[in-house]
Amino acid sequence: MRPAKIRGFLSLFVFASTYASAATDKQHQLNTVEDVLSESKGGPMDAGAKAGATNSEAVSDQNTVFNDMEVPPMKELTGPDMEKDISKGYWFIKHYSPYCHHCQAIAPTWQTLYEYYYTSKPVSSSKNKDTKTSLNSFDRYYDFHFASIDCIAFGDACSAHDVSAFPTFSLYKDSKFVKKFEGHKDMAGLTAFVEETLESVRPGSRPTEGVKLPEAGANAVDTGLKPVAQAKKDKDVAAGKAAGEKHKEAASKVDASASAAKPDATETAKTKVPPKSLTKPKKPSTTANPAGASVALSQESFQRLVTNTQDPWFVKFYAPWCHHCQALAPSWQQMAKELQGKLNIGEVNCDVEVRLCKDVRVKGYPTIHFFRGGERVEYEGLRGLGDLVSYAKKALDVGMGVDYVDAAAFKDLEETEEVIFLYFFDHATTSEDFEALERLTLSLVGHAKLVKTDSKVLAERFKISTWPRLLVSRDGRPSYYNALSPADMRDFRQVLGWMQSVWLPLVPELTASNSKEIMTRKFVVLGILSRDRADEFVLDKREIKNAALDWMEKQTHAFQLERQELRDSKQLRIEEAEDRADQRALRNAKSIRIDIAEDDKKQVGFAWVDGVFWDRWIRTTYGINVAIDGERVVIIDEDNHRYWDHTVSGAPIVPSRTSILETLPKVVSNPPQLSAKSTTGSIKHVLFQARGGMASHPIVTLVLIILVVAGAYWGKGRIRKTKGNTGGGFFHLDGKEGWLGGNGLYQLRFQSTTSTSTVPSTASRDARSLFTRLKNIFLGTTIGFSLILGYYYVTDTRASIHEWLVIPCLRHFYPDAEDAHDFGNRALKALYSFGFHPRERGYNDAKGDLAVEVFGHTLQNPIGTSGGIDKHCDIPDALLAAGAAIVEIGGVTAEPQHGNEKPRVWRIPSQNALVNRYGLNSEGADHVAMRLRQRVREFAYHMGFGIDEEAEQRVLDGEAGVPPGSLQEGKLVAVQVAKNKWTSESDIEATKRDYVYCVDSLAKYADIVVVNVSSPNTPGLRGLQKTKPLTDILTAVVGAARKVKRKTPPAVMVKISPDEDGEDDVRGICDAVWDSGVDGLIVGNTTKRRPDPLPSGYILSQQEQRLLLEQGGYSGPQTFGRTVALVKRYRKILDDRSYSMPKSNDSSPSSAPSAKKAETPTFSTIGTAVQAPEVTQPPTTDKEIEETVKRDAQHLKPNTPEADAESKNQSLFRIPERHKSSSSPSTPDESPSPTAPSPSTSTEKPHQLAASSSTDTTSSPSSSPCSDPSPSPNNKNNNNNNNKRKIIFASGGITTGAQALEVLTAGADVAQVYTALVYGGIGTISKIKEGMREELRRGR
Repeated sequence: MRPAKIRGFLSLFVFASTYASAATDKQHQLNTVEDVLSESKGGPMDAGAKAGATNSEAVSDQNTVFNDMEVPPMKELTGPDMEKDISKGYWFIKHYSPYCHHCQAIAPTWQTLYEYYYTSKPVSSSKNKDTKTSLNSFDRYYDFHFASIDCIAFGDACSAHDVSAFPTFSLYKDSKFVKKFEGHKDMAGLTAFVEETLESVRPGSRPTEGVKLPEAGANAVDTGLKPVAQAKKDKDVAAGKAAGEKHKEAASKVDASASAAKPDATETAKTKVPPKSLTKPKKPSTTANPAGASVALSQESFQRLVTNTQDPWFVKFYAPWCHHCQALAPSWQQMAKELQGKLNIGEVNCDVEVRLCKDVRVKGYPTIHFFRGGERVEYEGLRGLGDLVSYAKKALDVGMGVDYVDAAAFKDLEETEEVIFLYFFDHATTSEDFEALERLTLSLVGHAKLVKTDSKVLAERFKISTWPRLLVSRDGRPSYYNALSPADMRDFRQVLGWMQSVWLPLVPELTASNSKEIMTRKFVVLGILSRDRADEFVLDKREIKNAALDWMEKQTHAFQLERQELRDSKQLRIEEAEDRADQRALRNAKSIRIDIAEDDKKQVGFAWVDGVFWDRWIRTTYGINVAIDGERVVIIDEDNHRYWDHTVSGAPIVPSRTSILETLPKVVSNPPQLSAKSTTGSIKHVLFQARGGMASHPIVTLVLIILVVAGAYWGKGRIRKTKGNTGGGFFHLDGKEGWLGGNGLYQLRFQSTTSTSTVPSTASRDARSLFTRLKNIFLGTTIGFSLILGYYYVTDTRASIHEWLVIPCLRHFYPDAEDAHDFGNRALKALYSFGFHPRERGYNDAKGDLAVEVFGHTLQNPIGTSGGIDKHCDIPDALLAAGAAIVEIGGVTAEPQHGNEKPRVWRIPSQNALVNRYGLNSEGADHVAMRLRQRVREFAYHMGFGIDEEAEQRVLDGEAGVPPGSLQEGKLVAVQVAKNKWTSESDIEATKRDYVYCVDSLAKYADIVVVNVSSPNTPGLRGLQKTKPLTDILTAVVGAARKVKRKTPPAVMVKISPDEDGEDDVRGICDAVWDSGVDGLIVGNTTKRRPDPLPSGYILSQQEQRLLLEQGGYSGPQTFGRTVALVKRYRKILDDRSYSMPKSNDSSPSSAPSAKKAETPTFSTIGTAVQAPEVTQPPTTDKEIEETVKRDAQHLKPNTPEADAESKNQSLFRIPERHKSSSSPSTPDESPSPTAPSPSTSTEKPHQLAASSSTDTTSSPSSSPCSDPSPSPNNKNNNNNNNKRKIIFASGGITTGAQALEVLTAGADVAQVYTALVYGGIGTISKIKEGMREELRRGR
């Protein structure tokens, strides 16, 4: 016979013999696995199906019904995935063979047992029948599951678990074998085993009288009936306890083999493992967020994936049009990537899923919720990527349940957590208590840690005598939840309310999310610290925490003393009543309740804040700059908008226990013994004071309100009565009986008049009513038009109100010039944010009559603002709107610095001049860069690019079609950078690091970078204008600017001093400009010199003479002559240097202009050509410069009607042709010879300037090309750009359009104003440009 047939007969024989022997075995002797595996698998299919039908899935894959509840098919395990499937929770598994008749016999009992427990409810009071979503379900409550495995199909898996007979019922915990069921294999035996296990999982959760068992194969059982006989463990408490301990001991062996954790030496000698009720609930078996993306949820998918599962979800509800949602979108997607495989991320479009968002009660966009099962909690924190990820991870951990800890684990937890809620339970704690505890977990996400324990060591440490008990440990200091009744312990709202009152650490960090909770209804001792100084930061936090602990101990001691005093007082009353034998007084004394309401007293809280991160808020609110002033402490009363920052002795409060504790009692006393400062303006301060007074005196306030209402009502009645008495009739009797008597002729006459005037009176009233309506319409229209016209007038820079009303008011209310400047900037910033800022109307710049070309950009006009107007990048757009083509921000230093001490700015009103010694006060490069970056991103958002880093880069690369600094066509923004005052000028490397750091932070947001080496108020700064150090610094700056991450790097300019006017100084600066590759320079800054007053011979007042003696830089109209002279010198030397260099392309001699023949340019006048006065060489010595200044000052006549009339007949200059953007550069072949009149000169109109100096012709790129300079061996930045003509900005004394034209004619490309704005107001730039146009019109 063939081997296959032989094996078939042998298998049949084994199966028949096994079946026969089993039929006569009353003890149901089980078949071995080896015997069954040797059988043929070709047995009867009906028997196999019957034996394998341990759940409905083996038969029909359909759900069954038990007690009117739908039951899913039992889990059928497979060999390869068995360990994974049972890795979490308790699993009661039947190992069977489909050919075993004992398996077939027990199958209905096993199925009914599963259906019974699946539909059972641990808490009988629950009414939710949805076992999938309800916490009150058997699987979720006990984490206990039933399953079966076919040992014929998966014999290796059964052999691995030592299954030697069928059927075998085994209990597993987290895939580890616990024990085997060895009792009678019937409903009662299996139920007793399950009940014993469940009791150990949740002590006290099973009924003491046992359960009513169903019949095998039944589909219902009356759970209200009592069982026929109680289980043994229910009859004997000791037996039940022993059964639980026996199970714990078995389970502990499993956990001990999987964990190397050492048992607590002070606990019992036997290792005690917490029961299953103390471990986290079952985690979802499927992989969360497998794609690492945010899933778009609809109403159906939300119900299926979120609501009806136990999987945790982090869901965003948004609207596509919401810009906050658009800003959040990149962070949300990045968070989904970082949480791949950990947490499901979803989003709901509320414009599409309106009903779903309404069900979730979304009130604003975006709204973010964390879901887990049937519970949810709203996320209210910050929306940065780090904040979202941190919250999601905490929610995922906390949402999995309450951790169990012993003494050792709690000690480890105290080292990492500042606030820990500890729940003590014992064997009598019920399932309702645990269920109420589980509800608290999600609400504590991001606030505190919640754990539970039954450790005797911890109970002794915290003196726990009643269970269950809840306490909070903050830095080892316990606070107890005083409610002890079961109802109070299960009251979710009450317990959570207490938790919210104590879940902050003793000294929490003040953040945007918890600021309201910390600051409200408290005195807050706020430490302003800096993380940059790590050692001081740790010590200061420790000092503040020690101060908090000392204060709490003192308050506790005071509370105990006060309570003791009340008790002594009560005892004295009792004793006195007893001595007098006064029973009534005795009863009254005994009925006195000693109750001290802590809520009536304003509590004291402690906190700290990062003074570097919140620098701007701290400086503007409390006037503290942590980078300069160091760590400080302020005591804040936010409810009354006041604070204290000084001790009794007047010294600042510092992070010291002594400094805090000596000041705090003076502050909290009523009234405070120290004067407070206000965090608001004067008007709001008055309103808060009024509100506080009304709150303190409610009765007086109510009386005043009643009087006001009564007075208003009475006045209204009087007015109505007076109007009513003007009706018809000759006499106003007012219904009184007087000497007229109401009879006789007068009475008849009055009645007759009244009766006959009824109709005319009605007509007259209608006429008056029509007239009133017309009058109201006219008045309303007039008021409306007046408001509109007033708005257009006030917001026009040409309005005289800015110079003649705003400036005098600022000078009157702010005598200090710096305060007036700061207020003006704040006001302008606020007006710009609301659209009420002054702006140029009519837009005359669009004509192009003042257009100039600078650094390849065609500017609308050649007027800009100097550095110092907008030091911190608060109002660049407002200044651009006021008409400036270039706005210079700064100066900005690498690190924040306070500058010099105040006062540091003084006005010289008679000269319209200023003296200042600011000392480059700056918020630092990082803060200014943050504002510039925000400005660019907001622009990118409005352009439709988005608001992220990529959108920012697109704007910086020029995709918006505007300069990346100004973000406006035809305008530029310059950023002035400088070194910190503590950086030594002798340390060139440190100085270069300061400048390069500023460039790295700011250059990509600027069109021009200005290097300030000329401030007279920073010690040693002007020493950097020497050739060698200046070249090194500028070379480093140019190199850093060329590396800026954008397509076109910013231009680089250097700002030089007007006091460095020696020939060697000027030529050295020009050499540094050419050698370093700088694109231009700004001629002029404030001067240390004190020029003579204007007009000549004017005598200053004693006050102004005293102010001139103040140390600092001087700026005003008197410096204009020096500015013009310096511009001429720098233009000539720079251009001479360019022409002296060899050319790269064209070396024709004709292309080099003759300076000698250009010294006497020709002017065209009306009707005839006259020779211009001889232009001498610029002065080269200090004496000659002084003479030039005096000579120029004599031509500045006082502003009188005669002078104005005379000036109208004078022929002034127009902008030289080199500034015209419309003129295209000439080719070398087309370049006219400088010795002959250019074609443009021959076609000029009368009054047009042909050349004002030698520099006008020689420097014009349109008339003669600049040759390429030869590369310097010391210059690493020399390239083709270095061969271009250097740009000059002129700054100093420019106040009128005529002066602007003059300095432009002298060789400057742009004229900058500063002091003129201070005295002339926001309309100064418009007036200067109008003056330029007027002079050009007169010059034609």
